[in-house]
Amino acid sequence: MRTTLLLSLLALVAVGLWMQFAHSPDADLSVALRNRLAALPALPPPAAALTEADLAPLPAPVQRWLRTAGVLGQPPVRAVRVNFDATLYRAPGDGGMSGPATQIDFLAPVPRRLFHMRTRMLGLPVQVLHDWRADQPGQEATMRVRLAGLFNVADFSGPLLSATETVTLLNDLCAYAPSALADPAWRGALRWQPVDDTQARVSFTQGPHTVSALLTVDAAGHLVDFRSEDRGDVKANDRVERMPWTTPLSEFRRLDNGRSVPGRGDAVWHRADGPFVYGRFRVVSVDFDEAALR
Repeated sequence: MRTTLLLSLLALVAVGLWMQFAHSPDADLSVALRNRLAALPALPPPAAALTEADLAPLPAPVQRWLRTAGVLGQPPVRAVRVNFDATLYRAPGDGGMSGPATQIDFLAPVPRRLFHMRTRMLGLPVQVLHDWRADQPGQEATMRVRLAGLFNVADFSGPLLSATETVTLLNDLCAYAPSALADPAWRGALRWQPVDDTQARVSFTQGPHTVSALLTVDAAGHLVDFRSEDRGDVKANDRVERMPWTTPLSEFRRLDNGRSVPGRGDAVWHRADGPFVYGRFRVVSVDFDEAALR
Protein backbone atom coordinates (compact mmCIF):
# COMPACT_ATOMS: atom_id res chain seq x y z
CA MET A 1 0.00 0.00 0.00
CA ARG A 2 2.76 2.45 0.99
CA THR A 3 4.75 1.56 -2.14
CA THR A 4 1.71 2.20 -4.34
CA LEU A 5 1.08 5.55 -2.62
CA LEU A 6 4.72 6.59 -3.00
CA LEU A 7 4.72 5.71 -6.70
CA SER A 8 1.50 7.66 -7.18
CA LEU A 9 2.98 10.71 -5.47
CA LEU A 10 6.11 10.47 -7.60
CA ALA A 11 3.99 10.23 -10.73
CA LEU A 12 2.04 13.33 -9.70
CA VAL A 13 5.27 15.22 -9.06
CA ALA A 14 6.63 14.13 -12.46
CA VAL A 15 3.44 15.25 -14.20
CA GLY A 16 3.54 18.57 -12.35
CA LEU A 17 7.13 19.19 -13.39
CA TRP A 18 6.34 18.23 -16.96
CA MET A 19 3.38 20.66 -16.99
CA GLN A 20 5.57 23.41 -15.54
CA PHE A 21 8.40 23.02 -18.03
CA ALA A 22 6.45 21.93 -21.09
CA HIS A 23 4.28 25.08 -20.99
CA SER A 24 7.11 27.48 -20.19
CA PRO A 25 8.12 29.78 -23.09
CA ASP A 26 11.68 28.50 -22.68
CA ALA A 27 10.83 24.80 -22.34
CA ASP A 28 12.32 24.09 -25.75
CA LEU A 29 15.56 26.03 -26.04
CA SER A 30 15.24 25.98 -29.85
CA VAL A 31 11.99 27.94 -29.43
CA ALA A 32 13.69 30.18 -26.87
CA LEU A 33 16.38 30.98 -29.42
CA ARG A 34 13.80 31.87 -32.09
CA ASN A 35 11.87 34.04 -29.63
CA ARG A 36 14.98 35.94 -28.63
CA LEU A 37 15.98 36.50 -32.23
CA ALA A 38 12.49 37.77 -33.04
CA ALA A 39 12.73 40.26 -30.14
CA LEU A 40 15.99 41.82 -31.35
CA PRO A 41 15.77 45.40 -32.65
CA ALA A 42 16.06 46.04 -36.36
CA LEU A 43 19.54 46.25 -37.79
CA PRO A 44 20.73 49.77 -38.63
CA PRO A 45 21.51 50.66 -42.26
CA PRO A 46 24.95 49.56 -43.48
CA ALA A 47 27.81 51.91 -42.57
CA ALA A 48 30.43 53.16 -45.00
CA ALA A 49 32.72 50.55 -46.54
CA LEU A 50 36.02 50.02 -44.73
CA THR A 51 39.19 51.42 -46.29
CA GLU A 52 42.92 51.17 -45.68
CA ALA A 53 42.61 54.25 -43.47
CA ASP A 54 40.39 52.24 -41.10
CA LEU A 55 43.02 49.50 -40.89
CA ALA A 56 45.96 51.87 -40.38
CA PRO A 57 45.67 52.15 -36.53
CA LEU A 58 45.81 48.36 -36.09
CA PRO A 59 48.97 46.28 -35.54
CA ALA A 60 50.51 44.88 -38.73
CA PRO A 61 49.46 41.22 -38.25
CA VAL A 62 45.86 42.27 -37.55
CA GLN A 63 45.84 44.40 -40.70
CA ARG A 64 47.09 41.37 -42.62
CA TRP A 65 44.26 39.21 -41.28
CA LEU A 66 41.62 41.81 -42.12
CA ARG A 67 42.86 42.11 -45.70
CA THR A 68 42.85 38.32 -46.07
CA ALA A 69 39.40 38.18 -44.44
CA GLY A 70 38.07 40.43 -47.21
CA VAL A 71 36.80 43.33 -45.10
CA LEU A 72 38.12 46.12 -47.36
CA GLY A 73 35.59 47.71 -49.65
CA GLN A 74 32.66 46.27 -47.65
CA PRO A 75 30.60 47.76 -44.80
CA PRO A 76 31.34 46.39 -41.32
CA VAL A 77 29.27 43.32 -40.49
CA ARG A 78 26.19 44.06 -38.36
CA ALA A 79 25.29 40.44 -37.50
CA VAL A 80 26.76 37.00 -38.21
CA ARG A 81 25.37 33.48 -37.84
CA VAL A 82 27.68 30.46 -37.99
CA ASN A 83 26.21 26.95 -38.12
CA PHE A 84 28.55 24.20 -36.96
CA ASP A 85 28.80 20.46 -36.67
CA ALA A 86 30.11 20.37 -33.12
CA THR A 87 31.45 17.80 -30.67
CA LEU A 88 31.91 18.55 -26.97
CA TYR A 89 33.97 16.45 -24.57
CA ARG A 90 33.43 16.26 -20.83
CA ALA A 91 36.88 14.83 -20.05
CA PRO A 92 40.01 13.60 -21.86
CA GLY A 93 39.26 10.25 -23.48
CA ASP A 94 35.50 10.90 -23.43
CA GLY A 95 33.61 9.75 -26.53
CA GLY A 96 32.11 13.20 -27.02
CA MET A 97 28.61 14.56 -27.57
CA SER A 98 27.97 15.64 -31.15
CA GLY A 99 25.26 17.71 -32.76
CA PRO A 100 24.36 20.87 -34.66
CA ALA A 101 25.29 24.20 -33.09
CA THR A 102 24.41 27.77 -34.01
CA GLN A 103 26.37 30.86 -32.96
CA ILE A 104 24.79 34.27 -33.56
CA ASP A 105 26.51 37.60 -32.92
CA PHE A 106 24.30 40.68 -33.16
CA LEU A 107 26.63 43.68 -33.31
CA ALA A 108 24.38 46.70 -33.77
CA PRO A 109 22.63 48.64 -32.41
CA VAL A 110 23.10 46.77 -29.07
CA PRO A 111 25.47 43.77 -28.96
CA ARG A 112 24.02 40.33 -28.22
CA ARG A 113 25.55 36.84 -28.44
CA LEU A 114 23.51 33.62 -28.63
CA PHE A 115 24.82 30.06 -28.87
CA HIS A 116 22.56 27.02 -29.16
CA MET A 117 23.44 23.34 -29.50
CA ARG A 118 21.46 20.10 -29.65
CA THR A 119 23.06 16.81 -28.68
CA ARG A 120 22.43 13.68 -26.60
CA MET A 121 23.74 12.65 -23.20
CA LEU A 122 23.22 9.14 -21.82
CA GLY A 123 20.82 8.54 -24.70
CA LEU A 124 18.61 11.54 -23.80
CA PRO A 125 18.22 14.75 -25.82
CA VAL A 126 20.10 17.75 -24.46
CA GLN A 127 19.98 21.39 -25.49
CA VAL A 128 22.42 24.15 -24.53
CA LEU A 129 21.70 27.88 -24.74
CA HIS A 130 24.19 30.67 -23.98
CA ASP A 131 22.89 34.26 -23.97
CA TRP A 132 25.14 37.31 -23.53
CA ARG A 133 23.44 40.67 -23.75
CA ALA A 134 24.74 44.22 -23.44
CA ASP A 135 21.36 45.71 -22.53
CA GLN A 136 21.41 44.17 -19.05
CA PRO A 137 23.17 45.57 -15.95
CA GLY A 138 26.68 44.14 -15.77
CA GLN A 139 26.50 42.79 -19.36
CA GLU A 140 24.59 39.82 -17.98
CA ALA A 141 25.20 36.33 -19.42
CA THR A 142 23.29 33.11 -18.81
CA MET A 143 23.96 29.49 -19.70
CA ARG A 144 21.37 26.70 -19.56
CA VAL A 145 21.68 22.99 -20.23
CA ARG A 146 18.28 21.28 -20.49
CA LEU A 147 17.77 17.52 -20.39
CA ALA A 148 14.88 15.93 -22.31
CA GLY A 149 13.08 19.28 -22.53
CA LEU A 150 12.17 19.03 -18.84
CA PHE A 151 15.00 19.76 -16.43
CA ASN A 152 17.83 22.27 -16.32
CA VAL A 153 20.87 20.22 -15.39
CA ALA A 154 22.90 23.46 -15.44
CA ASP A 155 21.68 27.04 -15.07
CA PHE A 156 24.45 29.62 -14.64
CA SER A 157 24.62 33.40 -14.50
CA GLY A 158 26.58 36.10 -12.71
CA PRO A 159 29.62 38.32 -13.20
CA LEU A 160 32.18 35.51 -13.63
CA LEU A 161 30.14 33.90 -16.39
CA SER A 162 29.53 37.31 -17.96
CA ALA A 163 33.29 38.01 -18.08
CA THR A 164 33.87 34.55 -19.57
CA GLU A 165 31.24 35.13 -22.27
CA THR A 166 32.79 38.54 -23.04
CA VAL A 167 35.97 36.65 -24.02
CA THR A 168 33.87 34.38 -26.23
CA LEU A 169 32.28 37.39 -27.93
CA LEU A 170 35.75 38.83 -28.61
CA ASN A 171 36.77 35.48 -30.09
CA ASP A 172 33.71 35.50 -32.38
CA LEU A 173 34.52 39.00 -33.59
CA CYS A 174 38.14 38.17 -34.34
CA ALA A 175 37.34 34.94 -36.21
CA TYR A 176 33.95 35.47 -37.91
CA ALA A 177 33.25 39.22 -37.88
CA PRO A 178 36.76 40.71 -38.05
CA SER A 179 35.45 43.88 -39.72
CA ALA A 180 34.44 44.90 -36.16
CA LEU A 181 38.13 45.22 -35.31
CA ALA A 182 38.37 48.16 -37.74
CA ASP A 183 34.79 49.44 -37.37
CA PRO A 184 34.77 53.02 -35.98
CA ALA A 185 31.69 52.06 -33.93
CA TRP A 186 33.76 49.47 -31.98
CA ARG A 187 37.01 51.43 -31.81
CA GLY A 188 36.42 52.68 -28.26
CA ALA A 189 35.98 49.12 -26.95
CA LEU A 190 39.31 47.83 -28.32
CA ARG A 191 42.88 48.63 -27.28
CA TRP A 192 45.82 47.20 -29.22
CA GLN A 193 49.42 46.36 -28.32
CA PRO A 194 51.79 45.19 -31.08
CA VAL A 195 53.99 42.19 -30.19
CA ASP A 196 55.82 41.21 -33.38
CA ASP A 197 55.12 40.47 -37.05
CA THR A 198 52.85 37.53 -36.21
CA GLN A 199 51.18 38.49 -32.92
CA ALA A 200 49.26 41.33 -31.29
CA ARG A 201 47.44 41.77 -28.00
CA VAL A 202 43.98 43.24 -27.71
CA SER A 203 41.94 44.32 -24.70
CA PHE A 204 38.17 44.49 -25.05
CA THR A 205 35.80 46.38 -22.75
CA GLN A 206 32.07 45.79 -22.48
CA GLY A 207 30.35 47.39 -19.50
CA PRO A 208 32.24 46.46 -16.31
CA HIS A 209 34.29 43.72 -18.01
CA THR A 210 37.67 44.19 -19.67
CA VAL A 211 39.23 41.05 -21.13
CA SER A 212 42.28 40.49 -23.31
CA ALA A 213 43.68 38.05 -25.85
CA LEU A 214 46.78 37.34 -27.90
CA LEU A 215 46.11 36.92 -31.63
CA THR A 216 48.45 34.94 -33.90
CA VAL A 217 48.39 35.52 -37.67
CA ASP A 218 50.41 33.33 -40.07
CA ALA A 219 52.40 34.42 -43.12
CA ALA A 220 49.36 33.85 -45.38
CA GLY A 221 47.37 36.36 -43.34
CA HIS A 222 45.12 33.89 -41.53
CA LEU A 223 44.19 34.19 -37.85
CA VAL A 224 45.42 30.80 -36.66
CA ASP A 225 45.18 31.16 -32.88
CA PHE A 226 43.49 33.18 -30.14
CA ARG A 227 44.68 32.90 -26.53
CA SER A 228 43.10 34.47 -23.46
CA GLU A 229 43.83 34.18 -19.75
CA ASP A 230 40.47 35.73 -18.83
CA ARG A 231 38.01 32.97 -19.64
CA GLY A 232 36.78 30.37 -17.15
CA ASP A 233 35.53 26.79 -17.29
CA VAL A 234 32.02 26.67 -15.81
CA LYS A 235 31.86 24.13 -12.98
CA ALA A 236 29.18 22.85 -10.62
CA ASN A 237 27.82 25.11 -7.87
CA ASP A 238 28.00 28.20 -10.12
CA ARG A 239 31.80 28.11 -9.98
CA VAL A 240 33.99 29.38 -12.81
CA GLU A 241 37.57 28.12 -12.87
CA ARG A 242 39.85 30.45 -14.82
CA MET A 243 42.61 28.99 -16.95
CA PRO A 244 44.28 29.76 -20.31
CA TRP A 245 41.96 29.20 -23.26
CA THR A 246 42.90 28.94 -26.94
CA THR A 247 41.02 28.40 -30.19
CA PRO A 248 43.34 27.17 -32.95
CA LEU A 249 41.71 27.85 -36.35
CA SER A 250 42.26 26.16 -39.72
CA GLU A 251 40.79 25.22 -43.13
CA PHE A 252 40.00 28.79 -44.17
CA ARG A 253 37.43 29.19 -46.91
CA ARG A 254 36.44 32.05 -49.22
CA LEU A 255 32.71 32.78 -49.22
CA ASP A 256 30.68 33.99 -52.18
CA ASN A 257 30.65 37.55 -50.80
CA GLY A 258 34.47 37.65 -50.80
CA ARG A 259 34.90 37.24 -47.07
CA SER A 260 37.22 34.54 -45.69
CA VAL A 261 36.42 32.57 -42.52
CA PRO A 262 37.94 29.64 -40.63
CA GLY A 263 36.34 26.33 -41.60
CA ARG A 264 37.42 24.54 -38.43
CA GLY A 265 38.22 25.50 -34.87
CA ASP A 266 39.01 23.78 -31.60
CA ALA A 267 38.35 25.01 -28.06
CA VAL A 268 41.18 24.14 -25.70
CA TRP A 269 41.63 24.48 -21.94
CA HIS A 270 45.26 24.61 -20.86
CA ARG A 271 44.99 22.82 -17.54
CA ALA A 272 47.68 22.05 -14.99
CA ASP A 273 47.84 18.47 -16.34
CA GLY A 274 48.14 19.61 -19.98
CA PRO A 275 45.94 20.91 -22.81
CA PHE A 276 42.44 19.46 -23.11
CA VAL A 277 40.51 19.91 -26.38
CA TYR A 278 36.95 20.05 -25.08
CA GLY A 279 35.29 21.20 -28.28
CA ARG A 280 35.70 20.68 -32.03
CA PHE A 281 33.71 22.77 -34.51
CA ARG A 282 33.34 22.35 -38.28
CA VAL A 283 31.64 25.21 -40.12
CA VAL A 284 28.56 24.25 -42.14
CA SER A 285 27.44 27.72 -43.20
CA VAL A 286 27.97 31.42 -42.47
CA ASP A 287 25.42 34.21 -42.99
CA PHE A 288 25.76 37.92 -42.43
CA ASP A 289 23.51 40.85 -41.58
CA GLU A 290 19.78 40.35 -42.32
CA ALA A 291 20.36 36.76 -43.50
CA ALA A 292 21.95 35.95 -40.13
CA LEU A 293 18.72 36.69 -38.26
CA ARG A 294 16.24 34.71 -40.37
